[in-house]
Amino acid sequence: MSRRLFISLELPEEAKYLLSNTLSELREKSGRKWKWENLVKYHLTLKFLGECDPEIEGQIIQTLKKYSASGVFNFTYEKFGFFSERGIPRIFWAGLGFEEDIYALVHKIDLDMSVLNFVTEKRRFNPHITLLRIKDFYDIRDLEEFDGRKISGDSFTADTLCLYNSELKPSGSEYSKIFEINLSN
Repeated sequence: MSRRLFISLELPEEAKYLLSNTLSELREKSGRKWKWENLVKYHLTLKFLGECDPEIEGQIIQTLKKYSASGVFNFTYEKFGFFSERGIPRIFWAGLGFEEDIYALVHKIDLDMSVLNFVTEKRRFNPHITLLRIKDFYDIRDLEEFDGRKISGDSFTADTLCLYNSELKPSGSEYSKIFEINLSN
């Protein structure tokens, strides 16, 4: 049975809590029953793989192991924003400030996954944390005032590369970690 996989950088717990605390004002202000992403799901997606047959997972893991000495990556939270589809906001996110070296890792992963027959990403990498998937019935007027708002906070370091399974359920996606490797070895 195939699984829906993605490769990500794990965020440190203190960075997750900082972002969650920053969002508390917005969650209170909205006062609606929107389904915000839980902080346990905060991560930085480097490559979405999609549906994968189980026999390829071993090859993906073997490929990811070669990144063990890639080093750590430093980030800061920058601002909130939206990804839209045909002019309609669909994703509310927290953008990240970063060092250019993350592009090299993303490029290597993309090339290595293309050898395993995954599609090469055409869009420029845009580091962000998904906070809310906007449903058609959401009234997002209160949310729109946060578009572009700066996020204060200290920098943080991400040093763990993960392979996750994302299982889609009526209640939302559930993530389960399949593999992780520390990048500072």
